[in-house]
Amino acid sequence: MNYENLISIVMPVFNAQAYLEEALESVRRQTWTDWELLVVDDHSTDGSAGLVSEICRKDARIRLLSQTDGVKGAANARNFGTAHANGRYLAFMDADDIWRWTAGGKWFCGRRSLVFCLMNLETKRSEPAKSCGFPIS
Repeated sequence: MNYENLISIVMPVFNAQAYLEEALESVRRQTWTDWELLVVDDHSTDGSAGLVSEICRKDARIRLLSQTDGVKGAANARNFGTAHANGRYLAFMDADDIWRWTAGGKWFCGRRSLVFCLMNLETKRSEPAKSCGFPIS
């Protein structure tokens, strides 16, 4: 793993077992390989944590974190994940999101710095797909 251009992706999870596998696999399919995915279990009562644990065994870039402070909520889970991030860059993703790349979409890496990302983001919440590009450096 190249820590110089590592992207830390933080995903809060609360009872999202129905969506999680597809969301995690959408990250694993990316052509950019220098990433870590920090899945923060926000006190789920379904099988979310177990499912993530199984996928962690397939891909060491995915880590399951469990909140221990007793405070629930997506914002707290994002902060918790961010505190454990190793990357130079930070991205956020919800448990029901799917990252899909357009034909030319990819992480553009310049001289030792990631400068731009172009992707399509779909969500399972009956919202249309969104194209977004954002500067990261």
